[in-house]
Amino acid sequence: MKKIIENAIYVLLFLSAIVSLFVIIRSSYTADIRFYIGFASIVLCYLLRLKNVIVSNYILTTVLLLGTINLLQFSYVDFSLSFTFLNITTLGINPIVLITLISLLIVNKDIIMLFTGESNSDSNEVQKQNEEMQIQGYMLDYKDKSIEELQYIINNPDNYVKPLVVAVQRIIKDKK
Repeated sequence: MKKIIENAIYVLLFLSAIVSLFVIIRSSYTADIRFYIGFASIVLCYLLRLKNVIVSNYILTTVLLLGTINLLQFSYVDFSLSFTFLNITTLGINPIVLITLISLLIVNKDIIMLFTGESNSDSNEVQKQNEEMQIQGYMLDYKDKSIEELQYIINNPDNYVKPLVVAVQRIIKDKK
């Protein structure tokens, strides 16, 4: 589901930029430099995604954040909500890009963890589950070994990976 939503975000941004580029080419509309930089940013994020998804998501988050406050555009239509206070117009917010940014952040909680500096308890839980699966696999592989062979592994734990040592300890405990 996460991958589908991430891909949908990229496809929608890319389609918006392509349609806008087509409209700009076919009409007398002249685009702002913010559009061209936004278009290049989307293409860069997509190409980078082919190499490294995590870095691509971090850069896309930054690009969408800049698009939310209208420093970048992804469409020839400049849609923003801004407020005026004492004849001073504030920086506008693009609600469509903001919703896209929020969707990306909901799907990629690790991005929020990166910016807030909190540890990701979900990833710790996943690591524990993966380690337990490794232990179970080693237990199946080493269950028929002799006590002497297993004891050698326990006596030399630096020569073996931790899940194997734990698995051997469990096997010896079960055999006794």
